[in-house]
Amino acid sequence: MAGTKRKNTESNPDLECYIGIDVGTQGTKAVLYHPKSQTIKARSSAAYDLDDNDELDNDGNSKNNTKRAEQQPSKWIEALHKTLKELSLIINNEGYIVAGIGVSGQQHGMVALDENYDVIRPAKLWCDVEASSQAERFSQKATEIMAKEWTIPAGFTAPKVLWMKEMEPQNWDKTRWIVLPHDYINLCLRTGIGHDYTEVSNSTTNIFKHNLNNVDKSIVPNTDAGDAS
Repeated sequence: MAGTKRKNTESNPDLECYIGIDVGTQGTKAVLYHPKSQTIKARSSAAYDLDDNDELDNDGNSKNNTKRAEQQPSKWIEALHKTLKELSLIINNEGYIVAGIGVSGQQHGMVALDENYDVIRPAKLWCDVEASSQAERFSQKATEIMAKEWTIPAGFTAPKVLWMKEMEPQNWDKTRWIVLPHDYINLCLRTGIGHDYTEVSNSTTNIFKHNLNNVDKSIVPNTDAGDAS
């Protein structure tokens, strides 16, 4: 979970509350937690669906791509607005002070952003496995470099990045940042790009090295995604 804490000039422990937000695959949930009483003062949720995964075959006929699972990040933002608006009614009526906001969300998604932090394409979710061939090649190359077995699932973020580079070069050329879904929510709640180290490491199968605060450059350049941000 990542989040932000706001400084209050008129702090009152009796009125301080925290907002918890969970951005899932099927919907966004939010709660208003009051630590003094250890109770949840309000809840809110908003549902949404996956994007249509139909595509055209070589004959121009529509077919269902069962490997694809994508969502427009705008769905998350609309849901976020709805849930926070509902919580704000309770906050304003009771005079609560929001002392901090915590955000959690679906792992392994890929949100591609340009230099202005604008979304380039729909987010590929944790259950999207279109990058199966990229994951296999990624794993084989990493195994050779590391001299030990290294397997990365197709649903993880790193193969998705390589998939976009190979399958959507026009989008890849515009990409400046790759973030996880809840990182994007945090970006919209505050200014600046940020990652939770554990989440980044899990989503890339240890390609991100905590001690270096960077990707493992012995692996990434050799997997043909070395210029990924």
